[in-house]
Amino acid sequence: MRRGAGYGIYHGNGARFQPLIRKPDNIIGSSSINRRDKLLGIQRCAALAFGLIILVSSIASAWAAETITFDVKALADDPVTITANLDKPAGAGPFPAVVILHGCSGPWKQWGEMWSKKLVDWGYVTLQPDSFGPRGYPKGVCHLPHAVGPLRRVVDSFSAKSFLLTLPYVDKDRIAILGMSHGGWTSLWAVQNKDEDLPMRDHPFKAAVAIYPLCESQATRIDAPLLILIGEADDWTFAHHCEHMQVVGPRPHEMTLKIYPGAYHGFDVPGIDFNVMGHTIRSDPAAANDVAVQVKAFLAKHLR
Repeated sequence: MRRGAGYGIYHGNGARFQPLIRKPDNIIGSSSINRRDKLLGIQRCAALAFGLIILVSSIASAWAAETITFDVKALADDPVTITANLDKPAGAGPFPAVVILHGCSGPWKQWGEMWSKKLVDWGYVTLQPDSFGPRGYPKGVCHLPHAVGPLRRVVDSFSAKSFLLTLPYVDKDRIAILGMSHGGWTSLWAVQNKDEDLPMRDHPFKAAVAIYPLCESQATRIDAPLLILIGEADDWTFAHHCEHMQVVGPRPHEMTLKIYPGAYHGFDVPGIDFNVMGHTIRSDPAAANDVAVQVKAFLAKHLR
């Protein structure tokens, strides 16, 4: 793993608007000219207000996410229909795209929508598949993480990628994956080729980001640039596991690990501080700001 720079050593660390309708300053007097001017002023204000309503409406519709479905056949399972939230920048594209993977509790709007909004602002199409609800785990699998483990979710991820390939506004050669926690664990699996008896996959993701993932003892035959971001104080997925993960096989791609001093699980989500199953989930504004900088630069380097 290449050591990240800044924020410590390797332990690195669409705007909305309110339309203002101004009243004409001097629409007073009893003459027909004044009355006509007053009427024209009111009409112009009404037209301006109507235009602003249309503009605000069009801006809102440009950012509205769409719920889509696609079918997945994972391992020996019966086929399942996955639901996913799709969002895109305004315009015809083609845009690069990012598959966003939720954590063990399932889709968490506070995290998923935050990252989707950032990515769309940066010019990416986003797709957030729900791997758990359609498989009968609407409350997630934190208590049983292998109930829907990374092997199944890797199939979901590549099925999501295949769906994105059908969209005319997606650049088919620039699709990345970004996941947190259980989804970050999946992101690590999605860029590995663990069966050394099989050739490397033909159409890998262009890049992968894993935010506070579960790192295992080794990563095998990585097929895309990889960025791992995790907190030093994380007591659920441990930074030192990532630090000591052995990379097996050729290393033709950039691999970077950045560890944030004092940061816990969930550090990138604003305004949170709670406990789940004995694990601390806590915001760290400085680390969160830097993670956004790191992800933006990493994706720009490998997808733009």
